[in-house]
Amino acid sequence: MPEPEMTEHSPLATLAGPAAVLAEHYGLSAELTPVASQAESYLIDDGHLRYRLDIANGEGAERFHVETELLRKLGPNPDAPDTPEPIPTQGGDFVAPYGVDAQMRLLALPPGKPLSASQALSPSRMRKLGKFLARLTTSLTEAGADLPALTVDDDIRQAGPRVVSLLKSVMDHAVRDPIAKAMVAALKKVQLLAEDLRVQPIYHRPFGDNLLWRGSGRTLEPAAITAPEAIGDGWVVGMLAAVLADVTRHGNGDVFALLPLVTAFHDEMPLLEQELKALWPLTIACAGLTCADAERRHLLGELEEDPLALVEARRVFSIVTDMAPVLMEAAILDAVNWPEEPAPALERLLPDLPTADIRLTDLSVTSPLFSQGNWDNPEIDWRLLARTAWDTRMGVTRYGEYRLSRNIAAAKGEPTNFALHVDLCVPAGALTVAPFGGMIRHTDGPIILSGKEATLHIEGLETTHPDGTALFAGDALGVVGGAEGSVGGLRIRLCRDPDLDPPLFAPPRLVGAWKRLSLSPSPLLGVDVDAPPVLTMAAVRGWKEFLFDANGSRFLDLTGAAGVVGHGHPALAEAAYHQWMLLNDHNASDAETEYGMALLATMPHGLDRIIALTTEDEALDLARQWAENAGADEGPLRIADERLNGFGATGHGLWHFETDEQSPDIVVTPSPVPGEPLSAVIVRTTAGGRHLANDSRSRAPSSVTCRLGLAVLGLLEDDALVQVAGSRAARLQQGLEDITSRFPALRHVEGKGLNVDLGVTGCDPLHLAKDLAEQGILVPAPAAPDRISLRMPLCIGQQSLEELLAGLELAFQHATHQSPPDATLELQAQDLQAAPVEPT
Repeated sequence: MPEPEMTEHSPLATLAGPAAVLAEHYGLSAELTPVASQAESYLIDDGHLRYRLDIANGEGAERFHVETELLRKLGPNPDAPDTPEPIPTQGGDFVAPYGVDAQMRLLALPPGKPLSASQALSPSRMRKLGKFLARLTTSLTEAGADLPALTVDDDIRQAGPRVVSLLKSVMDHAVRDPIAKAMVAALKKVQLLAEDLRVQPIYHRPFGDNLLWRGSGRTLEPAAITAPEAIGDGWVVGMLAAVLADVTRHGNGDVFALLPLVTAFHDEMPLLEQELKALWPLTIACAGLTCADAERRHLLGELEEDPLALVEARRVFSIVTDMAPVLMEAAILDAVNWPEEPAPALERLLPDLPTADIRLTDLSVTSPLFSQGNWDNPEIDWRLLARTAWDTRMGVTRYGEYRLSRNIAAAKGEPTNFALHVDLCVPAGALTVAPFGGMIRHTDGPIILSGKEATLHIEGLETTHPDGTALFAGDALGVVGGAEGSVGGLRIRLCRDPDLDPPLFAPPRLVGAWKRLSLSPSPLLGVDVDAPPVLTMAAVRGWKEFLFDANGSRFLDLTGAAGVVGHGHPALAEAAYHQWMLLNDHNASDAETEYGMALLATMPHGLDRIIALTTEDEALDLARQWAENAGADEGPLRIADERLNGFGATGHGLWHFETDEQSPDIVVTPSPVPGEPLSAVIVRTTAGGRHLANDSRSRAPSSVTCRLGLAVLGLLEDDALVQVAGSRAARLQQGLEDITSRFPALRHVEGKGLNVDLGVTGCDPLHLAKDLAEQGILVPAPAAPDRISLRMPLCIGQQSLEELLAGLELAFQHATHQSPPDATLELQAQDLQAAPVEPT
């Protein structure tokens, strides 16, 4: 590190050096390391504590007294973050003379380390940082109440002159103009709000080496500041903007990941509406200043020792400027639950049509219009809308519903499926009128009517108005396109901002922001087309090996809840419906008898008596009791426990014991209906007696449950289902063997079919389960500290199997090479009713 530059007027030029003064006045003898960013500052490490020696004259020396007094007030405050501690000289002075006209001070630096460039800021760390900054700001305000105001050179309030100065030496217009343009737009927005932005003592640069963190992994949190020279009066929201611009470096380009920081700050120190609206423009300004400074230093050859500084500055500037400011403002307001603005007054778009004849089309995850996976058809939404509109020739989709047809696997991220538009089927030629006053604009896609408070985007309309035509509310806008006598279609979006092109769909986490900008078209249609709000994140639909939550995210369900033949099988639905229409009770019924007879028909000769239908655990206990009692007379009896491998789970016949040379005396079958008491205890007997011993069980199956079991047995009569399961089981075993060979943490695999247990060592199975859940793969909650289970239906697809193997490999990579990431505690699936992992 270079030595501080000494000039003719430098205090250091008048003395032999600060080391002697340090020993004389503070009793410290240690090596001094010049601080490159401070012309006359030194770091000292005596082996126990780290210090900083500062030397200044003139205004800098005067500032020492105010800063020192401020730090002394902050020190005893238990609510304030840690700050440098002023150390008195042996004479008791906190600021002492140095030479003729200079002053010196010594600060003991708090422990901690800056956040490294590679360390990510998870949502939990973002929240911790936001709370820390709010506490710091409040503490600075209280401590500085009766002290002279401090100023700093890089106050964001001087962003305009500063960026002009920085860009003077940047002659390349391709580099300079985007920065200048973004800064002008951002500062123009801020200027309109400036009068209402609070000014008080803030920490202007709370990032980099100026902010220390303590702990590791999930315990890592901000703890202390190091640079009192960064304290000075400024906009509260300006400090927050500087932090947002800086922590963008630690993300993957997702600016919405910054919102937990804003929310946590606001919870501790509520921001004003004007401050919330100024926050993102100021963030752009901070990123622009950093980028302009990097460009200037690059031209001057000052970045040779830090060649990535320019790349990083450009990347951050690109990220924050690529986001539409109006959308980010809406996201910030939504993050702090700021009240929404009232919707504008609108007139009916189709005044001549009877609204009572408009039929709503439910395309949500729970819609009864969807069945047997038909939502995967790319044209399904339009087809269902047309079917709904058949009788009255008028139908409409709903605004604000999560479309099942746009589901994706949770491992691939969020589905973009929240409808911000409606599609409307109405008679061709129907008259449309302007719902508000505005200007017509023609585009390659929709016709746009831009008004003062709203903008209408409408497709499927025929109009004779040329571009730029001004209309009053109620003026004729056009007619619905299409041949006379046919049904035409309109697609409608309604937006507050005239310069924003709202998407057709939004991802779930941005719903709150987009609903502030993309308004419901219900008022202009005269009928409520809003979908009811989603009240739960639980699983609401199943199909084969998949679960879908209310937002439409798809999860691979390997918890066993999919049963033998998978979720949502139509044969099971039909069986349950017909029995429910007759009767559903828990007394002995024909359905129970029929299930027992059908089950016995799958057994080898001699296994001809069912002594109980009950829960799986209780069935095994009863089998052992039967073996103990009967074995006293007949000798040891063999029990085949098929709870894990039965009903074709191995892919080789219906029962695993069929591969044994000797047939069992007692068989315990699994329940074909997950969670229901339909597990059977079947014994070999030559005597007669009761077919069912119902008094041996604590729970009896209902008639509907028995019908479901019968339906499963009927489906298993098709050998193809079991044969396909066999090929899947073989691929699973091959993939698990490959993972075992490369990851010693996977010690062994128990089981040969689609239901297996993985023995693990050196890693927590709970972390593995959470990691898999984050990838959209749900497994049972670990029942032992050294194993994780996989329970899958016979219908599992090849693609799902490959997804599982890839997920396991990634989970073992995480478990082997790094500690579990913070994000695993914030699982997308943690609130699923069928999820195997309890929220932590």
